[in-house]
Amino acid sequence: MIKTPDQELFDAVYTISSKFGYSTYDHLSTDEIPYPFVVVGGTQIILPPTKVTGIAPNISIRVDAWGNKKQRQEVSNMLNALLKAARQLHRTQNYTWQIRNQASSPQLIGDNSTGSFLWHGILDIEMKLK
Repeated sequence: MIKTPDQELFDAVYTISSKFGYSTYDHLSTDEIPYPFVVVGGTQIILPPTKVTGIAPNISIRVDAWGNKKQRQEVSNMLNALLKAARQLHRTQNYTWQIRNQASSPQLIGDNSTGSFLWHGILDIEMKLK
């Protein structure tokens, strides 16, 4: 069975993150896991604003990286390595891709939601299905 484009992109990004040696998950766990780690999260299929059929959609995927207060540089490096890898992702098993650079960017913010200060890296990647 052929995977949907969003599932195939999810699997590719998850595999890339794991191959980099990052602790990688498909959801934010409530269990205690050591920092830093990556969560490859939701995807979105973005259809072009046209009535013409046969036009390939864009697929957006969100990647979150988390680190403790001393791991800002490590979280930043993780985001940038994943973005660089996404820029080099041109083919998966069933699909051909092109990154949309203007719609793909990392963001690093402080987070106090756990009671401890954390660095939360957010990477939104948008790929054009060719």
